Amino acid sequence: MRQEPAVDWDRFRATMARLEAEVEVECAALLQLVLPLDRLTGRLVAREASPASDRPQDYVACVLATRSFRLTIASLHLAMSGYPDVGPNLYRTLWEIVVRLAHIESHPVEGALGYLLQGADEEASAARADAADDGPEGDVHVARCEERYAGHVETARALGLDAEEIRRRHGKLNFRDVCKEHDIEKSYLVNFVWSSGYVHEKNLATSEFVWSSGEERFFELGPIRFARAEAMADALGMLIQALGLSASIVGDESVCSEASAMIGRLEKRYKLTSTKRSSVMKGPE
Repeated sequence: MRQEPAVDWDRFRATMARLEAEVEVECAALLQLVLPLDRLTGRLVAREASPASDRPQDYVACVLATRSFRLTIASLHLAMSGYPDVGPNLYRTLWEIVVRLAHIESHPVEGALGYLLQGADEEASAARADAADDGPEGDVHVARCEERYAGHVETARALGLDAEEIRRRHGKLNFRDVCKEHDIEKSYLVNFVWSSGYVHEKNLATSEFVWSSGEERFFELGPIRFARAEAMADALGMLIQALGLSASIVGDESVCSEASAMIGRLEKRYKLTSTKRSSVMKGPE
């Protein structure tokens, strides 16, 4: 087994920067989508929204749209700097956000409050479990979390809803059931299962950093060059879906329409990137 010489952080950083500069040229067509997507996200979240209003779904849609944008930017950076095999870890979270938004689109108030109640309850549970080691500061944190949960309960009550029933039915989602409800079970069987294999200890990602040649086996510890455009396109595509669903939830037809059109632009730019990359790999005739 071949043993590569160890390198320090400066070498890693320099290699990542070099690869990122290289892919900025190679994938320029994809990166040009960041500006219009940033503007689209900005327009979407530039509205009055509150978790305590009679439309908590507007607030949650803005929160999840912002989260999706930030995850996408991080995914682009990782892929460009030579770690596209880590992209599916973030892609799975993006996928789950999209499914959550689809659920909220079908169950606006209940779906949004279920999301808020579940998150506040889990945060309070974790705070209580940790409070014994944190002393008085831990108690303050627990009280703050419980106050947040109580606020969501009060919002549900003001809307004539049972908070515990909402949390039970709309808090933790069965993603496969939600996909079935929206006739997209294949997305669960393909996208979710694939990305989960990268998140957990499963053997799906191994071939991306382990090579075998005869009896020799090589483990790549540093950045890699392949699948960067694919990882970038996956993240951008999931962001566009999240923005479209968020826009539908808040009732912004303009943003919804533009997000829908962005899918076509992404497909064309990915094909352009793939063609350009193939040409570079072939070299001049």
